[in-house]
Amino acid sequence: MCKPVVRDSYFLLKTLCLLLLLLTICNLHANLDIRLRATAEYDSNVFSLSDYDFDRFKEARAFEYIETSDDFKQKFDIRVSSQAIYRDIKITPFAEYSFTNYMNNADKNLWNVLLGAAVVKDKFTVNGAYGYYPDTYLRKYFDTDGTTFNEKYIYDKMMWRVSSSYRYHSYVIPLLYAKYEQYHHNQYFTENDGGAFTGGVGWRVMTRYVNADMMYYLRTFKASSDDDKIKYIIDNVKDASYEANIYELKLRTKRFYHTLSDFRIYSNLKYEDRYFQSRIPLAIDLYHTSRNDKITTLNTGVDLWLTKAFSLKLDYQYRTRKSTSDYPAVSRDKDFDKYQLSTMLEYNINIF
Repeated sequence: MCKPVVRDSYFLLKTLCLLLLLLTICNLHANLDIRLRATAEYDSNVFSLSDYDFDRFKEARAFEYIETSDDFKQKFDIRVSSQAIYRDIKITPFAEYSFTNYMNNADKNLWNVLLGAAVVKDKFTVNGAYGYYPDTYLRKYFDTDGTTFNEKYIYDKMMWRVSSSYRYHSYVIPLLYAKYEQYHHNQYFTENDGGAFTGGVGWRVMTRYVNADMMYYLRTFKASSDDDKIKYIIDNVKDASYEANIYELKLRTKRFYHTLSDFRIYSNLKYEDRYFQSRIPLAIDLYHTSRNDKITTLNTGVDLWLTKAFSLKLDYQYRTRKSTSDYPAVSRDKDFDKYQLSTMLEYNINIF
């Protein structure tokens, strides 16, 4: 089973109350900021089906558990933050809760919690966060070493993240990034339990009209388990471990001022080259040995400031994965592409 960290329906309330208490102790005169977001999104391929799988779904030959291959979803999140100043150090802790609801495929509904803080001293900035993402459901897969039926692939994820920047120059800022994620799957797919570390380095270049972030990340995922049976499966049957080189470019304009609405345009491009590390013979580990995934994500959009409190984001994202392997069915089953269109309305409240 997944190893739950939180199963209390009142966790959000407890978290926010704890944050408020800490802020009160740290700084009785601190302002309290609340950010509310509501997002409506269309996803053209919510289960990331390949063309081969999509054809089987349309012909009712497989995926009978899927209501629709595309879907509309609504996301709601609340973020509470405040600012405390200790000497010349500015500290901004926050707590955030998000819930996503799928219109047709309710099994994919999910929620998560993010806790963290930003610390600023002179030109140096550090951001740290902890996130918990329970019961993330991807789709059903064949449980080869257990029930030998299609079972729901569900996992819990815990995430620790830190990033930093130092503005030593007016136009060039070095960036550092580190993230660790721990995955715990349900009882059918525990051989995919493990940890992923992502380290990144890059630069932010600031010009008169456009800012550019250029990042390189190295990501490694190592499948692991404390259970001897699962260890044997990872070592001898299937090993989902991988390494990935990731390149990312983020562009965004400065904020342009207009009588109707201030606005900013942005565009991001990410390319991931993922190499699976399984050394198990291909005849045994068909979907990992010799596999290479190339994943490209492009998104672009515009931020609109409607009033001092309200803002709007319009976003388009396209994502594709191309897989190669000595086993031909990998490309047939794992290649996919999808696009997402979303509109997000944000409302900011300042209390005290």
